[in-house]
This record gives sequence, structure tokens and C-alpha cells, in this order.
Amino acid sequence: MHGALPELHLSVVVLFNHFLWGTRDPAIQVADLFMEDKPGQQAGPSAPQGAAARVTVGVEQLKDKVGAYFNAQRAALREVTLAGDRLQIGGLDLVPLSDSLFFYDVEPETQVEFIAATGDAPARMRTLTTSGEYGYDRVETVSPSPGDLAHYAGRYYSPELDVYWTIVAGIKACWPGAASM
Repeated sequence: MHGALPELHLSVVVLFNHFLWGTRDPAIQVADLFMEDKPGQQAGPSAPQGAAARVTVGVEQLKDKVGAYFNAQRAALREVTLAGDRLQIGGLDLVPLSDSLFFYDVEPETQVEFIAATGDAPARMRTLTTSGEYGYDRVETVSPSPGDLAHYAGRYYSPELDVYWTIVAGIKACWPGAASM
């Protein structure tokens, strides 16, 4: 998020490397540091959403939401898992607001909505953050055999990047310092 306060000759830029957290509130907090002595100009943080409206959702209903969800535009895969009686994405707990709407325990501003399949449309998941809304379709994951993967071995060229890649079956990590998988 980039926020400009021209009357103070101030711009605030906040960068995160995680899709979850919105940048609005941290930018406002930084701006507030410069506006402390200017009465009436406090930007103030936004109030957390949903923290007071928690509900209980049965484990069977939660199991229906477990699976892989994919956003083709962003090439992003989100794996929803069940840990005890809590849904999780990336190891972060989701807290229910209803049987289909949740928020991240560590970031109440970010909500996750599960939408049931209808007709030919797959089940979906929407992530609602302060920086935007992102939709994911539920997908089935596959575990190809080593023989299946061997079909992809070869040398590939990207004209856009002017680079070659060599794919070798059976090698999991091939860069210096890569941890074995």
C-alpha cells in the first residue's frame, strides 16, 4: 500500500512478502507517528472485523472445506487442512464467523469464504483482504508416479527469458545449497 499525505510532504510505502496481511493499518500507524502533534489529523487504525462474532462449526462441516484451491490468474495454490477442530491454511488457524465465512486468527482483517459447488461450477474459496479479493477454485491434486514424471524430462527453452532449463527425472533439488527434499 502506498499512502500519500501531501500536506505533510509524506509518503508511506509498506511491503509484505505474504498474501495474508493487509498493508493499510501498518501504513496508517507509521503516518500517525508523524501526525501526533497535529490534532484532528489522526488517521487511526481500522477496527478488526469479526473478532466478536465467532461461532461454532461442527467438524463434519469443516471436513467438507478441506482440500486444494487454485487461483489460475495468480498461479497460487492454497491447501486447506483440518487440525483437530480448526481449519487451517498454511498452518494458520481460521476462526468461523458462520458455517462458510472465517477469518485468520492472526489477522482478523482477512476473511475466507467457502462457496459450495453449484451445477458445473466447482466449490470455491474467496480470500477477502484489505488489499483485494482473490478467488480460488477447488481442484483435485494428483501424485504422479516417477514413470509419469519421466515423460517431462528434457531440455526446455524460454524465448521471453532467453534461457534453457534441463529437467531430469529423479532429481528433486539441483541448485547449490538446496536442502534435500
